[in-house]
Amino acid sequence: MDKALKVLIVDSESATCKLLQRQLLRFGVRDVESCNDGDTALEKMQREDFRYDALLIDLQMSGMDGLELLDRLNELDYRGGIIIVSSLDTRVIDFTLDLVSHYNLKILGSIEKPISSSVIAFMVRRIRHSRNDKPLPTSLPLKQHVVDAIEAKKLKVYFQPIISAARNCIVTLECLARLEIDEFGVVGPESFLPIVEKYDLHKLFIEALFEHAAPCYHKIVQETGIDAALSVNLSPSELSDNNLPNILAEHVDRHNLNRQKIRLEITEKFFFSDELYKKNLSHLRIQGFELALDDYGTGYTNLHQLKSLPFNEIKLDGDLVVGMHNDKILRIIAESIQKLARELGLSLVAEGISDPRDLMILNTLGIDLYQGYLFCQPRPADDFIQWSKQWHKTIDQARAFDEKLMARERLTKFN
Repeated sequence: MDKALKVLIVDSESATCKLLQRQLLRFGVRDVESCNDGDTALEKMQREDFRYDALLIDLQMSGMDGLELLDRLNELDYRGGIIIVSSLDTRVIDFTLDLVSHYNLKILGSIEKPISSSVIAFMVRRIRHSRNDKPLPTSLPLKQHVVDAIEAKKLKVYFQPIISAARNCIVTLECLARLEIDEFGVVGPESFLPIVEKYDLHKLFIEALFEHAAPCYHKIVQETGIDAALSVNLSPSELSDNNLPNILAEHVDRHNLNRQKIRLEITEKFFFSDELYKKNLSHLRIQGFELALDDYGTGYTNLHQLKSLPFNEIKLDGDLVVGMHNDKILRIIAESIQKLARELGLSLVAEGISDPRDLMILNTLGIDLYQGYLFCQPRPADDFIQWSKQWHKTIDQARAFDEKLMARERLTKFN
């Protein structure tokens, strides 16, 4: 349990406040306060000097309603998480979330009444994650460093597989970019992507990524015989470019890639309420690309948005996977998301798997697609080819052993 979490419930119904408080305590939030109107909430916040990690706000309240309270919180520059709690029609909730999406507020999602314990557990994880967001590296490359490295063809690509246990095969190769900068060495995306974002270098970056990734992908497919999709990551600035679908289509066609084999991973850590984002997501699907919602559980996607956004796949963030064998809350969350994914016809990938005990739990929950160091760490193409051949050899040996065992059992039963 994390005793440091501090949450304020703002709901006109005392019974709802008590229910939410019990649920929050159950899932590890030790410091929970409540009040029944917006004015009191603002007084408490000013008295407590913004020490609340999150506010749970009902939209329908007498006096200052939830929307007005959100306006005031935006004016006060509140930096904690905000979760909407309401019995209103989901269209009203979603419309409200759209209205405040341009505010400088950290909206973590919404909870419908009647309240589900699994949703509360999920939101507690979001509160904890939003409070513990990792800061950017203190020393970032300059714009010229990044441009020079890309133009000098010092972008490196690594591959990590997504594996289907049911089919015993690799279904996707995720392409992960690294950049070799003389003054910094080889750095990951957390170091150079902020520069790409800030200075609108995504066209240069996408071109370099496909230039390096496509030949490596073709080589892996040719030498291993695997029939896997290629997954690449998109950033918010890339998704906000109205020409993105055409740019991607051009690069994919130029490098003889099948659009239906390209899966575009888009992090959940930003809002999808912007109409341009929605338009580009739709355009990408129309162009034949597949879409995966990455880092699910760490961002701001409303559960109802999943029903309207055109994703093919959800990737369950490693923070919701690691330690699952020893954490009932994580199991409840994963089971709930698996049920939601199944209802929506979406694939669900568990990321960050490093412990066989977590893998066993995922298997019992019916989650079949796996990614993590337990199977394979990100590797350059040649290293990945060697790993893949050994992995297939191991799978073939295991399959042969199972067939012998089954044949022996049949023979014993016959005799």
